[in-house]
Amino acid sequence: MDKIIDLINDENWEEAAECIYTYTSEGKYNDKLAILAATVHTHFGDSKSVLLNIEAGLEYNYKNYELYLMLGDYYADKNANQAYLCYENAEYFCRQNGSAEDLAIISEAKAFLSQMHTITVRPYSFVILSYNTLDLLKLCIKSIRLYCHPDTYELVVIDNASHDGSVEWLREQKDIILIENSENAGFPAGCNQGVAAAAKDNDIMFLNSDTVMTPNAMFTLRMGLYESEKNGQAGSVTNYAGNHQVISETFDDIEDYILYAAKNNIPREHASEYKTFLIGFALLSRRSALEQVGLFDERFTPGNLEDTDLGTRFLQHGYRNVLCWNSFIYHLGSQGFQNEHYAALITNNRKKYEQKWGFDPGYFNSVRNSLIKHISHDFTSPICVLEVGCATGSTLGRIQYLYPNSQVHGIELNETVAALGAASFDIICGNIESIELPYQTNFFDYIIFGDVLEHLTWPGAVLERLKPYLKENGAILASIPNIMHAEVIYDLLQGRFPYEAAGIRDRTHLRFFTKEECINLFTNAGYRVEKTESMELLGCTTAEYHPEFFDRLFAIDGVAERIQFDTYQWFVKAVKQ
Repeated sequence: MDKIIDLINDENWEEAAECIYTYTSEGKYNDKLAILAATVHTHFGDSKSVLLNIEAGLEYNYKNYELYLMLGDYYADKNANQAYLCYENAEYFCRQNGSAEDLAIISEAKAFLSQMHTITVRPYSFVILSYNTLDLLKLCIKSIRLYCHPDTYELVVIDNASHDGSVEWLREQKDIILIENSENAGFPAGCNQGVAAAAKDNDIMFLNSDTVMTPNAMFTLRMGLYESEKNGQAGSVTNYAGNHQVISETFDDIEDYILYAAKNNIPREHASEYKTFLIGFALLSRRSALEQVGLFDERFTPGNLEDTDLGTRFLQHGYRNVLCWNSFIYHLGSQGFQNEHYAALITNNRKKYEQKWGFDPGYFNSVRNSLIKHISHDFTSPICVLEVGCATGSTLGRIQYLYPNSQVHGIELNETVAALGAASFDIICGNIESIELPYQTNFFDYIIFGDVLEHLTWPGAVLERLKPYLKENGAILASIPNIMHAEVIYDLLQGRFPYEAAGIRDRTHLRFFTKEECINLFTNAGYRVEKTESMELLGCTTAEYHPEFFDRLFAIDGVAERIQFDTYQWFVKAVKQ
């Protein structure tokens, strides 16, 4: 290490780089070496390597303030707000384990940045709802005090008439702005009270009381929010939530999750995913945008889908909802809604959402991971993807996150839904059977049809029409409902074919397909079917749904194989030829 320092001081950059390579190839890497490597790559103008060096160093030691100082320098000419946040974090950790001289250098860099640029970063207010979760609330507040920069936030707690000692404990806390409700006002109204009580210019961090803050979670969340002026909200990933905001790793206890967070919660390139909405367990809203959009809609009282509605309104106003995969916050989950009326509450609020917006939030906000998994390119590939029937773009956002060099485009029939998705993605509104397509030929690596072809008058003609827009060996990825599914056949053989609001017998379906007809659809349109895959529905296979009836049916000679009755949807990958 001393040799590398001497080489750098002597400006012997090539030999310093060789020494660093030798160390790293032998697995000898730490935060100190990361600083030296970033210094060398800065000299050579290799900004990408500089960022990778800093990331690796922070994974080793997230408290190294010199790395945040370097990160601030990295962002200074790219994004002044993010640079400011890095200098602010450097100050925070320097006060813990640095010298007065180093702190002065960091503060000087921060002050100079503020002189050269207009900084729009705001402090933030935690808005936490309390209702009979005293022990969890204490843990939540303790974790905030432990892991968050004290000069950047204030604590606002709204107690919804707790009777477990929460109010008495909260009254004793000198750093908490407390609102005491005499009755339970519900989640949306309580949070709205908290926003009104918060410092008027602060961003708002809605946080559940059953969460545990982790190292750097707020730093990276704010980095995500201030990555662009178009970002209206930023949300964290966790161990317990819906909306595909859960990490794949699982651990035995909170301490292990905190150790995970210490390595995960560092600034990275391509750490953001654009979402239709964000789960309100941990949700940072830009105050200026929130004032335009409005607060939680209290028609969703006592709670659920108020965050979905809020995210929809952010899109409506042209803002993006950003999920930060490099911000992990632990969530115990569902402490406020553990009762027998929970399912009915969700059903009722879904109806309220649909009445308000005119579409089903579950369908139009879904991510089609079953189709995404069949993209065969390497994650670094510069792929181009078109999704027909893309709704608000949730699947496009997932693809863009997983394949950071991708270009994603969408076509959506529903005008309201298309307009919402266009806040984040290149989405045009129109009927794929008649719309004039603005794309170049031989442009797309993949065209996705997620439960769309069955709605078309002439699906084969659409497939033929789109073929010129696929690259050579480009592929269609499609999911198609199976008309031979057990539920359908059971009813049909008893003289019934009830149309439904959704599912295989959706009343808006114009075409019906078996496996063979799925294959014929693509081959007749000039494609080579490379793969078909059965997608089953839990609880609705022939082994679970009237099994004796189907056992008798399968005893008849000539009846199709069982998988054709077990399949709820067929997946098809068809390649241009």
